[in-house]
Amino acid sequence: MKYVTKVQTLLTSSKLIVLLIIIAAGIYYLAKGETDNFQDPFEDTAQEPGQFALAIFYATFAYGGWQVMTTMLAEVKDPSRDPPLASYISFAIVISLYLMANVSYLTLLSPAQVKGSVAVSSDFIAEISDVLVIVVSVLVALTSIGALNASIMGHSRLLFAGARNGHMPQILGMVHAKYLTPWPSIFVYTAWALVMLFTGGVVDMMDYISLFSTIMALVVIGALLHLRWKQPDLERPYKTVLIVPILEMIINLAVLVLGIYQKPDKMGNGLAILFAGIPIYWFGVLWKNKPKEFVEIVDSLTKIAQKLFLLTKVKK
Repeated sequence: MKYVTKVQTLLTSSKLIVLLIIIAAGIYYLAKGETDNFQDPFEDTAQEPGQFALAIFYATFAYGGWQVMTTMLAEVKDPSRDPPLASYISFAIVISLYLMANVSYLTLLSPAQVKGSVAVSSDFIAEISDVLVIVVSVLVALTSIGALNASIMGHSRLLFAGARNGHMPQILGMVHAKYLTPWPSIFVYTAWALVMLFTGGVVDMMDYISLFSTIMALVVIGALLHLRWKQPDLERPYKTVLIVPILEMIINLAVLVLGIYQKPDKMGNGLAILFAGIPIYWFGVLWKNKPKEFVEIVDSLTKIAQKLFLLTKVKK
């Protein structure tokens, strides 16, 4: 884990370097008076509520990633103090850098160019220097690897935690005997990532991830509000003003409904994938009295996988 976190720190630094290069260039050109594109930056902006909902969907994806931290709480020394502090600091930094970067883009690129670009940072840097394009391209590639590294490190823990609570096959709740990392969960997560890679595009992935994230946020907030109502005296290490989760729930619900209205086919497919998990959940979790033969086969396959990949169980 120490090696992974060091690599992640290095890769995250590459993202900060790219953003700082863009922001520094933007400040320079603003100082030179390059403000033509700021005369009417919201010209031809869509007015339909559904389009705003999709914009929030994509913004959720762009600002996402912090959720990975919640999957790592079991490995944090002081989970009641460090995660909230990290969230506040990281949100302030990321929002500030992203806003300044978008302002910088408009110093050299028109709103139409920004909207139509598939790699706006590269297009912006190309207006400055061809040499810098190569440097920024390498740094952006490292940034992508960093996002992948964080995703593998964090999201595989969801399968791992689910297995330890009996919601996934037992094998996914095991770790490598030497490296103490959840290899089975990482393998399954990687396999599904390859399926997504070869069966759709980036926009499809963003649509599905944003849809699932919004639904998950609604479920989590609803559960927290229910607990706050039914069990008000529970110890709560993380606290906020009650109006915050209520507003978030209303906004997420509105975004979800408008997003489905705007893209019924795509969002319908996403909902179908989500609901397809219900019979699997019933079979794997709710159905307790499975046939003895089935249980024995699963246990045998689990033992074979344990020996093959040097896996061991982890004490709760």
